[in-house]
Amino acid sequence: LPLLQKNGGFAQYINKNHFATFMVMAFGLILGLLLGRGLGRERWMLLVATALPMGIAIIVCGSRSGVLATLAELAFVPLVAVASQPKERHSPHSSLLRFAGSVAGRILLVLALVTGGILSVIVVGGEDIVSRFEQTKQETNTDETNANRLGAWRSTIKLFRKHPITGIGFGGFWIAISTVHDGSGQIIPQQSHNDYLEILASGGLIGVIIFLSFIVLLIILARRQLKSRNVLRRATCLGALTGLFGVAIQSMVEFGLHITFNALICVILVALATASSNGLNNQTD
Repeated sequence: LPLLQKNGGFAQYINKNHFATFMVMAFGLILGLLLGRGLGRERWMLLVATALPMGIAIIVCGSRSGVLATLAELAFVPLVAVASQPKERHSPHSSLLRFAGSVAGRILLVLALVTGGILSVIVVGGEDIVSRFEQTKQETNTDETNANRLGAWRSTIKLFRKHPITGIGFGGFWIAISTVHDGSGQIIPQQSHNDYLEILASGGLIGVIIFLSFIVLLIILARRQLKSRNVLRRATCLGALTGLFGVAIQSMVEFGLHITFNALICVILVALATASSNGLNNQTD
């Protein structure tokens, strides 16, 4: 707590963006359980009551990347939820499900959720969150230190060009970046502020191939769980994928997964998205 700075940390995190990473993953999991009807209609209020404070916390903490990642989740979850729903031929709601499964229905679902999310951000965040987004253009302007995100990204690409095959080694970015960073030297980036570029610089092409192989395997295993006959299994997988999608979007401009606890939550989401549960296979909708 003594390390928390005004307008810097939030809750138990020194960096508010890292707190937002945690909330984005947790919010995505709850959102998937809600839209996937994982706990049944009689418990949907419990999920709503859980998701609301998470969504409000993401807005109040003032993380722009967290807000954008959450809006991306709101667009992602209805598309996957509708696509993974089993066909119900004799259900009284089959016509509604058919419309929701159509292109027009999916577009309307996405627009409704994203619009609701944007209105929530404006109402809850007020002028504070709007002013935060207005500062984005100013923060991309290069100064003598060249230590903003654009400067870090350019330096990371230079680092990859020097070591394209094997990279500079994971964990060594903070020292290796000083050899290519153009600036006054007063401030040197310790992270790339883009986990994909940092993987590129740290692991080189070999690291990228391993990373892409992991993503492909994750998608293959998750698709099997989305086709499960068990509604809870499908909803849990949907929620885990939504949380992973949100953190994947945020990782384009942040490094929240460098925090051990956030990395642990991410691993748990990977397990929830891919691991099958034989004890539930016989339980259907």
